[in-house]
Amino acid sequence: MRPVLLLTALFSSLALGGVPSGWRLGGPEVERYRAEVDRTVRHGGQASARLFSVEASADGAVMLAQRLDASELAGGRVRLSGWVRTRGVTGWSALWLRISGEHRVLAFDNMQNRALRGDTEWTRLEIVLDAPKESVRLNYGLTLQGSGSAWLDDVKLERVDASVLATLNLLEGPAAPENLDLEQAAVVPWFLSGGARAEYSMEQVTAPVHGGLKALALTPTVSSPHGYGVAMQSFDAKPWRGKRVRIAAFIKTSQVTARGDFWGRAQGSDSPDDGPGLSAASTVLAPTADWGRYELVFEVPDDAAEVEFGAGIQGPGQLWVDDVKVEAVPRSVPLAPALPKVPVNPTFEEK
Repeated sequence: MRPVLLLTALFSSLALGGVPSGWRLGGPEVERYRAEVDRTVRHGGQASARLFSVEASADGAVMLAQRLDASELAGGRVRLSGWVRTRGVTGWSALWLRISGEHRVLAFDNMQNRALRGDTEWTRLEIVLDAPKESVRLNYGLTLQGSGSAWLDDVKLERVDASVLATLNLLEGPAAPENLDLEQAAVVPWFLSGGARAEYSMEQVTAPVHGGLKALALTPTVSSPHGYGVAMQSFDAKPWRGKRVRIAAFIKTSQVTARGDFWGRAQGSDSPDDGPGLSAASTVLAPTADWGRYELVFEVPDDAAEVEFGAGIQGPGQLWVDDVKVEAVPRSVPLAPALPKVPVNPTFEEK
């Protein structure tokens, strides 16, 4: 099959120094990172791109990125591949691919659950996602989180057939919620999201736990996160349509001085990613508390496409999640948290 786009030995004809031609740097702390053409360390051809921190203790994240019109790839399966090498990476580094429509993201994978860390030799990384017919643009490249250096070379973006298995689309949930007790070997299908997800890490831990041997931890990777990060799941709403759903989780918190919440929502096919969806419920987390049970009860409308839930923080602190339960309940079970019966703070005088 003829590749739609081939970017082999992409950096070999670029001038030394500065961000490689055709690429750009992006991220919340881009000033703490640099990119350059490297003619000494390379996988193929005459050069590679090096992405690196300018501070030994950098704890932010940066992306070496390109943006592409999706018209030639829409309606097919897309594979992004490239060779990556790392040295001294304190966080992680991996490829990322985001496919967007006119108003929303349609598919996304940043490989965080299978990223490179520390020192690695040249490794071929790959993302395979379906690009729906309504796809308008593709954004893709290399992420570096934390300090250290990562090299990228021999990038290829191509259409592939259905025999090539797709990787995890973080925006497309499984048929049902999974790994709710966090005991599986991998954290999937949990994924890290939020506007400032690059400033947080999500991982399985063996302590503290509520039950079993493992729990999920959400921790800032920078001293002062600028936005919101959330550990979440998304799953198909079809079996739950027209039902009242209860999502309960045991959550432990430590020094969550700003925002901390546990939320769930039913999303329509065209619901904004950061909106309340068709139906939702949320509850505030205690700033510092031992394991406690938090419960959400909300309706799943007949036109819902996905059900999502997550626990997130904005700012300093840490949280742990364990022993989640998702179930349909009769309508005799009240919505939770309960809706107020009168307007709240209508004059804005309350503190």
